[in-house]
Order: sequence, then structure tokens, then C-alpha cells
Amino acid sequence: MLRRAREAGLLDKKSIEEILMELAKLRAVKIGGKWRLTEISKKQRTILEKMELEFQSMQTWLLERAEFRGE
Repeated sequence: MLRRAREAGLLDKKSIEEILMELAKLRAVKIGGKWRLTEISKKQRTILEKMELEFQSMQTWLLERAEFRGE
């Protein structure tokens, strides 16, 4: 993450802590037995795009994490 943030030029304006705190706001909720990702803010989408992280990859990771934690 640090390398990608540095390569994307994100660290020129924000610290890695600020970036991670913004991404930590991403949430998954269980609706009708299926996990869904809540809405992504413009800031979060911009960070993901600049770091060349695909939304689908992030969504899969969050949903797997939610299932693992038994939420």
C-alpha cells in the first residue's frame, strides 16, 4: 500500500495514515443473507483509482473479511 500510494503521488498531500483511515471507512453489510459493500465516497474512489486498485478487488477483499469475522 505504501509503495502504491507513493507511486500514485498520494503522499504529496496526505499521510499514509490518512489514506488508510479513509479506506478503513469502507463497510460491508449483510442483506438477505448476502454481503454487500456500502456506498463508496468520492475520496475513497479517487484513492483506489490513483493506486490502481480495482473496485472489484477491494469489494471481494472486504466481503471475504466480513465473512471471516462472522459478521
